Amino acid sequence: MPYPARFAAAALGPLAWVWTGLVLGVSFFATPIKFQAASLARPVAFEVTGVTFAAFNRIEIAAAIVLLAAALLARRPLVIALCAAAAAIVAVQAAWLLPELLQRVELVQAGQELPPSPVHALYSGAEIVKVAALVVTGLAAR
Repeated sequence: MPYPARFAAAALGPLAWVWTGLVLGVSFFATPIKFQAASLARPVAFEVTGVTFAAFNRIEIAAAIVLLAAALLARRPLVIALCAAAAAIVAVQAAWLLPELLQRVELVQAGQELPPSPVHALYSGAEIVKVAALVVTGLAAR
């Protein structure tokens, strides 16, 4: 196996695990905990969350590109499929789900009370599927 392919194959697992940790930290720990802070006003919590997810989405786009490139270089079909799935989820989040949610943040900041959104549930479900794809990538990359 040529050196770039060996390097890419060796990097797949660590890249997948780092990205998994980032998603867990931002989406599953920091964000829900933020909304438990009694002194943090709801509109401010939504604003901070919106800024966080917008910035994190850019990081995830970079992570998706790097991980998918490594999978392609390593020529691991299962890992390529998993990385492509994670990348597709990030693309859907960037192009549709996140803009919808950020628009809701603006409405909340303007003082509107909004009913729960199915977009939020879709985003959360996508996060779960993305983490599952990344965990399996990390395990399959060994």
